[in-house]
Amino acid sequence: MEVRTTNLVTINTILGVVLLYPIILFFPNLLGYPAFFLTSPYFFFVFLALIILILLRQKFTHIACAQLILGLLLIVLYNFTSLRYSSPIFFVLYILILFTALNAIPPGTISRKMFQSFYYIYIVISLPFLFMVHGWDESDRFLGFIGSPTVYAGIMTIGFAIVARDWKLKAWKFIILFAIVFGLVFISKTRLLLLFLLIFPLLKYILSKKFWFNRKSLFLVFSITVMAVYPLYDVVTELFPSIVTIRYEEGTRDKSLGLRLFLSNMVFKDYESGTKMEKVFGKGNEHSRELVHKKFNFDILPHNDFWRILNDWGLIGFILFFSLLYRLSLANENVLYICLIYILLFYSNMVFNTFIISLVVIFYHDQKKFTSNYEE
Repeated sequence: MEVRTTNLVTINTILGVVLLYPIILFFPNLLGYPAFFLTSPYFFFVFLALIILILLRQKFTHIACAQLILGLLLIVLYNFTSLRYSSPIFFVLYILILFTALNAIPPGTISRKMFQSFYYIYIVISLPFLFMVHGWDESDRFLGFIGSPTVYAGIMTIGFAIVARDWKLKAWKFIILFAIVFGLVFISKTRLLLLFLLIFPLLKYILSKKFWFNRKSLFLVFSITVMAVYPLYDVVTELFPSIVTIRYEEGTRDKSLGLRLFLSNMVFKDYESGTKMEKVFGKGNEHSRELVHKKFNFDILPHNDFWRILNDWGLIGFILFFSLLYRLSLANENVLYICLIYILLFYSNMVFNTFIISLVVIFYHDQKKFTSNYEE
């Protein structure tokens, strides 16, 4: 009886529920209403459903990753400050529950066709917003069906990386899909994701040829490079000014750079000013967010989740979190690509994005690493 009950739930069932989330946001956004308030309730009910699944059948493997998650959870609980700023606790608990629930179901392989179908639906439902006023923000950035240019561009880029992962670079379907996705991300003006799309063919080539780069080295080199984005920004501005002025009139400097650098430096200096205990164990969940809020009397967020995690969770929390992403990314190329894009989005305050972390954990548990025989 127990096996029959749990066999009704598969890895594709859980993935399908997660993939439905953006589609649900489509309907209120179509009418011009903000829809992000649905995010917390949606994933909270997913959270409860996963707990029920775990109670039906308990089984635990992947001990190393589980230990990292539990260690991270202890750090986050240690940094509890208030219920208002408790979203990081739910975020880590959600990872743990999703990770455990996927261990409680029979092994399975993710359906490539299902994921492709959802992704093509995402592209199709984007089209009406191209012709609607509320499909664009005040800076003429395309919001898509999500209501946020960066979240929308993130979903588009992650979906493309997974769908086109095994396609040949010269294949027509790769070229056509790349052109569509690049165009949609371009009008969202999310520059780091545009850069990722441009280097994606190179990443595919390097990983397929197994040069000096493997998943381990690629994750480490990519992460360290992305952390150095702000220090390198002035160099890029001088050499490739058109890249950093894409949102503004030709010849003008990036208006957001000054603020972002200021916020980033403020958070890092706050970390440096902490006690030894605070540097090691953190100053409290969302401390950096509250620091920025007090400075500007507006919740604009730090815009650098690397320093945000370091300051809030301390050096131990920082190491645990990136060790977890590192270990997960070694499972297969799908998880690696999702993690790389996720890390890029740390400059867009998306560290606690439950949709993306759901994809990371689900694809990690894909038994056959999302590989299948099909014509190129």
